[in-house]
Amino acid sequence: MSSPSQGSDAVLYIRVECGSWRLGMMTANGTQSGNDLTCQRYSLYGYNWKIEDTEIVIGEINNEKKMTTCKRTHFLALFLLVVIMISSCDKKIPVRIGFVGGLTGRLSDLGIAGRNGAQLAIENINRSGGIKGRQVELIIKNDEQNAEIALKVDQELINENVVAIIGHMTSSMSLAVLPLINENSIVMVSPTTSTNKLTDIDDYFFRVIPPNRSEIEHLTKVANKDLGLSEIAVIYDISNKGFTEGWYNAFKNEFENRGGQVVKTVSFTSSKNTSLLEIAEEITATKPAGLVIIAGALDAAGICQQIQKLGHTLPIFSTGWALSEEFIRQGGTAVNNVIFSQIYNKQSQNKLFLEFKRNFVQRFGREPDFGSALAYEATQIVLDALIRVKETGNLKQAILERQSYNGLQGDITFGKYGDVERQRILVTVKNRQFSVID
Repeated sequence: MSSPSQGSDAVLYIRVECGSWRLGMMTANGTQSGNDLTCQRYSLYGYNWKIEDTEIVIGEINNEKKMTTCKRTHFLALFLLVVIMISSCDKKIPVRIGFVGGLTGRLSDLGIAGRNGAQLAIENINRSGGIKGRQVELIIKNDEQNAEIALKVDQELINENVVAIIGHMTSSMSLAVLPLINENSIVMVSPTTSTNKLTDIDDYFFRVIPPNRSEIEHLTKVANKDLGLSEIAVIYDISNKGFTEGWYNAFKNEFENRGGQVVKTVSFTSSKNTSLLEIAEEITATKPAGLVIIAGALDAAGICQQIQKLGHTLPIFSTGWALSEEFIRQGGTAVNNVIFSQIYNKQSQNKLFLEFKRNFVQRFGREPDFGSALAYEATQIVLDALIRVKETGNLKQAILERQSYNGLQGDITFGKYGDVERQRILVTVKNRQFSVID
């Protein structure tokens, strides 16, 4: 299409379709600058639009909002019209946030807990009017604890124009999707990914749980110094290898630096066909003074049961990965006195936590565990940042600029790379519930 000459009349017609209604505007005798508008891309209120030399196209990938082509007119007049119509339409289209975790299989307790925490945060803000008049939609995906599926569902969320992703709930899945997240500049806030491999990296990954180096240091001190253990055995599940293998190696180094020795190590892959009895027999044959289990709640509880059946009694330590109600339900008396290092205190009297706990029980009919609480915090941080910015492209900067957030059990402060440090406590199982060790 050839360019009209300077001063020629032009007619501008713009139509915006939003949901079930349409808006049309027309101006006559508009003036043309005579200069070709070069092709550029802009971001306005979270929507991508571009100017071509003969037309303007605006819309979302999913076609929920679209604009017909038009002849060129004075840029400022066109810009103002676009702003008015987008502002009117924005209130109809929800802000989309993704959640991804393992929702099926043997490790699903953590994913389901995280999903429930994120849902509660979204429901709370929607009852308060949403974000700048727009409701928030949580799009939930199941990564099935499978790296290929994790990449697939994250790409689906990106295609659906989510502004951020809450997840993943395990370190292996977060590591698998990180290149995709960075390539698309999508903020991801994980409630429970604690691998040291993601520490001190300038990327789009955030987390509300500290790197596991602080957990390891805490537990090795208790095992070696406080309990006087010099020999210990370790069992770890390689189905979450990004977490467990790094955790094991760091623990072994730390324990041996303190003068201790890891006398036996057994790795396994979580499945319904795994013989936990054989694992327990192999470990107890070496008669270790203590045992560390790096596995999810179901497998950690099952190993404790098999050790009890074999008639062995020894100090057992486990990681935050197993610290859910499923651990107690499945383990029964066999999990009594298992020791954890945790940032989550179920008996906390913090007012924000008590309110969260009350609302969670009312909504889901059960008390929250650490996965639910941390997912709620992660979602709240994203919502807070969205309230403070107009363009989703600034979300990473907005989170880092504020740095400190009110968590359910104390402040959450981000370092310059999106990592946090939080106070740790010792937790054990007594009378079928988690209790803080004084």
